[in-house]
Amino acid sequence: MQQIRSDNASDSSKSRAWSPEIWLWSPAEGKWTPDAGVPSKSVQLSLTSEEVPQRQRYDGWTNIAFYDFEPDAPNDTQRLDFKADTIGTVTPTGTLFRYRSEAISGSRPPSSALSSAHDDIAIGLTLAGERQHATSTGAALSAGPNDFFVYDPTKPSRVAWRANHMAIALTLRRNALVEAFNGDVPAEERIVEALHKSRLAPFLIAQLRLLAEYIEQMSSMEKGMVFGSVADLTLGALRSVYQQHGPADAPMARRAMLVAATRYIDAHLNDLTLDADAVARGIHCSRATLYRCFADRDLTVAGAIRMARLERMGKLLQTAPSRTPIATLALSNGFVDLRTFNRQFAKRFGMTPGEFRRSPLRHVRSALADSDSD
Repeated sequence: MQQIRSDNASDSSKSRAWSPEIWLWSPAEGKWTPDAGVPSKSVQLSLTSEEVPQRQRYDGWTNIAFYDFEPDAPNDTQRLDFKADTIGTVTPTGTLFRYRSEAISGSRPPSSALSSAHDDIAIGLTLAGERQHATSTGAALSAGPNDFFVYDPTKPSRVAWRANHMAIALTLRRNALVEAFNGDVPAEERIVEALHKSRLAPFLIAQLRLLAEYIEQMSSMEKGMVFGSVADLTLGALRSVYQQHGPADAPMARRAMLVAATRYIDAHLNDLTLDADAVARGIHCSRATLYRCFADRDLTVAGAIRMARLERMGKLLQTAPSRTPIATLALSNGFVDLRTFNRQFAKRFGMTPGEFRRSPLRHVRSALADSDSD
């Protein structure tokens, strides 16, 4: 069913092509789940139905390829023999795939949309065939060759592809779209409308079609590089339409970006290289925009990172075994210079880390911290 590759694997590999350290998931393990996370670096992924017995191809394809889409039961033709293939790349910040398939349809019911753990939005271009999409707002969208389409798994919808269709699509983290839309992400039909209205649309269409033609010849590194340029062009096309009436860092967008940045910082405190540049890359915004997000609250990015690490150190000193050296805890939280850490900790908590750990109120503080987090 699958051919999976990473930078250090041959094209003919039929087994897991990357280690669990790169990515916990592989197609051999079945349908992707959020628990498997995303790869730590770009990997190539190629799937085909040709290597599966004919009567199992439809079920096999829908089990692997549609992790946020509930396919319809197969008709007699699909049950006898179904053909589909896809090739592309999965990166830490999104995916890019070209796919071809016979007719297929399905839906995203309200219950699944509301419980969705996926926060990616797919933006694609139909290359051949036709795509029908009934959105959660009641809109009926049709995408033929050179038409854009959008799929948001957090919204109920129904999609039907006609026979012998081909498309290319990228998925972007929702955080990457917040700034382009000046805040909330609009309905799928509004995004499609903006893409077609943008003066950059012809360039985006040309780049996607060119990529679809040559994607099989590209390495994982090349696909990852192209993904970045296509993602930037897509976001640029949306910004050119949505931000005609306000600056790119409008207050609503900056508030949303601040929330995204704070979450990113909390999730990457163990990274010793975490800084403003890393946060900006992680949430897909410029460093200048990131600085303004924090300046709105009289904060700095470096100060927010330092404060988050100090707060977590305080919790660790309350809960970690007393035999664990403070220096070890500090290093694991990104504090390389112990003297600087001691000074910053004392300024924040009014006592040294050792005094804080020995304080008879440590358990009270721990209980208060837990109640605050609730």
